[in-house]
Amino acid sequence: IVPLAQKNIGLTKSLNKGLHRANGEYIARQDADDISFKDRLEKQIKYFKINKEVDLIGSSIVIDGPYGKRIYYSPETLPMIRWKILFNNCFNHPTIMFKREILDREKLFYGKFNNSISDVSFLNGPAQDYLFIGKIAFKYKVGNIREPLVLFRKHNKSISNVKKRLQRQNAILISKYFIESLIGKQITSKQIDIYVHPNKMLSLSRNLHDGVVSDFQTIIRVFNNRYNNSNSWIIHRQNMHTIYYNYF
Repeated sequence: IVPLAQKNIGLTKSLNKGLHRANGEYIARQDADDISFKDRLEKQIKYFKINKEVDLIGSSIVIDGPYGKRIYYSPETLPMIRWKILFNNCFNHPTIMFKREILDREKLFYGKFNNSISDVSFLNGPAQDYLFIGKIAFKYKVGNIREPLVLFRKHNKSISNVKKRLQRQNAILISKYFIESLIGKQITSKQIDIYVHPNKMLSLSRNLHDGVVSDFQTIIRVFNNRYNNSNSWIIHRQNMHTIYYNYF
């Protein structure tokens, strides 16, 4: 263990400092108030040894919150992971492990947007994990171990609660970045919010409603052409979403 003594420079910059100092074959993420089960690292390294083509993995988690414990299962197949991560982060950040070599190969660090599509060049705040993981997921093979390997402690002072609004704003910004990168067309932050919360379609005019549905159909078409040629379950889910949007 190599402790890094420093002043408070924020989570994103601290993560990047840790990445810079890490020199092992694999890098594992761990939050201060969460608990990795004793065989977590062993099971994740074993997964890499068996699935040599995979560059990043996470796992399901046990959430320990005010109302007791429950298991949150993460998606496991690559097409489903990529579909979900278009709209929100489907990885539990404290569970991820990835190969260090992709950092050097892609010049990756937390908070970095890659091109001029985004309105900002660096994200120094909540949801930086979503941006980092998503950039890997859309280019490399990633996966999740179904078994929970981390106990995630949810309480009033956790970042996900204290900075909940900012985290959601940043998540919308990142989702917008991923979708615009996919379809080569600008969409609004309001559209992203609607895709995550379809009931908000009720407040739209007819013209705006039709535009939201049309853009969603474009997202489905381009995504399936690029990433998902055969997964009928995802196509069924996408069609159900389109019907749901049209219903509203």
